[in-house]
This record gives sequence, structure tokens and C-alpha cells, in this order.
Amino acid sequence: MTMANEQDIMLVIRTIATRYPFPDTVSAKTSIPEGREIHEWTVLYRDLYDDYETLSTIISHDERQIASQFKKTTDARDYSLRHGYLRLVLGRYLHIDPALVPLVTGENGKPGIRLPEDTPPLSFSFSHSREMVALAVAARPGVGIDIVQPDERYPVQEMMDYLWSPEERTEMRKIPEERQREMFFKVWALKEALLKAWGGTAMMMRETDISEIIGFFAEGHQDPVRCRISGHCFFVSVSPAGNGHYCAIAACERHNNMGRV
Repeated sequence: MTMANEQDIMLVIRTIATRYPFPDTVSAKTSIPEGREIHEWTVLYRDLYDDYETLSTIISHDERQIASQFKKTTDARDYSLRHGYLRLVLGRYLHIDPALVPLVTGENGKPGIRLPEDTPPLSFSFSHSREMVALAVAARPGVGIDIVQPDERYPVQEMMDYLWSPEERTEMRKIPEERQREMFFKVWALKEALLKAWGGTAMMMRETDISEIIGFFAEGHQDPVRCRISGHCFFVSVSPAGNGHYCAIAACERHNNMGRV
């Protein structure tokens, strides 16, 4: 593990908007992130409720079909809200009608974007919890984001035994017991963000060993740090996202051969 310094840092996180409607400081058109910069957007579902009619209208026919298949009306509503929000944000970068954002279903069923060759590069990663939506936007592939909300009812120990490496479990035992549950969710978010940046699936959770950086983030650090997974180098960070959530972002150091989320 190495700290990222000003010369080699590959993960520069800029929070663009954390509430909706967007603040006046964010123009109708948002500039595409420059170089190593990643834009982070987060929003609570409840802040989108008043605009459900608008947001549900700009999603595609296929997205409306998916929403209609949810058994719970609240799940269908939230799906439409987050996909409408995604289109709204991406439309600001592309300077087009949100309904025309060329979203596609990529590998592993994750949403992606297919842009004309003459369009400036743009990629994104998308995550949500029961209460919140998070979006990372970059001018490079190999970016992942994950947002989590710690749950007192979640079987933390069982999941660690099943999905974590022995080295990760060893590092967790070094953390005071009263802080282990909170740290579990931070580590979970980091591993999910790395898998998205890497192009992996949840089935690869055990292979995504981040034991070398658990102690660093357990100390409360939020600065980006470099780690290596299966021969690939990443920069990762995890920090509070408000309303009891944690948000993790990962970016590939060498992204030319990495998959897009």
C-alpha cells in the first residue's frame, strides 16, 4: 500500500451535488471531468419524490418495462427515480436531452454508455442503497463507486467468513470490536467499488483482497490510497456520504485495458 501524493495521484474526487434540485452553483451544463478528476454525485430518494413524474418520463421504454416488473410499487418508483436522475446528470455533461442519453446494458448487467466516436470520452459508475443514490462520472474508463448504509441486523460475521479472505479477517480482528461493524461496511463498499472499476462480479468478492489497506481506513483516513488487485493497481477512497452512509470510489491506475462499468 502506498499513499497517493500530488505527483502520482490518480483519484481526485470532486463533489458536484449532494442535493436535488441542483444548487444554483451547478449550471445546466456541467463540464466533463478533466484528466484524473472524478465527479461524485449523491442524492436521497426522498429529495426526488416531488419530481417523480418528470424523472419517470425521461427514462427509456426498456427502463419503464423493468420498473413495471417490480412487485413493490416503492421499488418500481425508486428504480424510475434513480434512472431518471442518472439520465438527468449525464445529459448535463453531454449537453443533450436526458431522454436521449445513449445508455446500454454492459457486461454483468451493469449500465453503461455508448457514445459516438467524435464525442469526448465519458464514463460513469452507479450505486444505490435503500435511501440514497450515488454516481461517479469521469473522462476515463475503469471507475467504480459504491454506497452503503450500515445495518445493525446484517450478519456481518457470517458474510466475512463466507466472502472475505483470511488476511482480511485477520486485519478486522485488529480493530476494536465496537468499531468492526462500521468498518465491515466501509470495506464492503471499497471491495464493490474495486470490482466495478475492475469489471468483475460479486462472485469475485473473495479474490478482491484489500487486507493491506483495511488498517489505513480503520484509522479514519479519507485520502486516496493505492492498492493492487490481481496485478492491477488502483486508487481507492471511502468517506461519509451523509445520512449514515459511506461512499467508496475506485479508479484503475492504468485503465486502457480495463472494462467499463
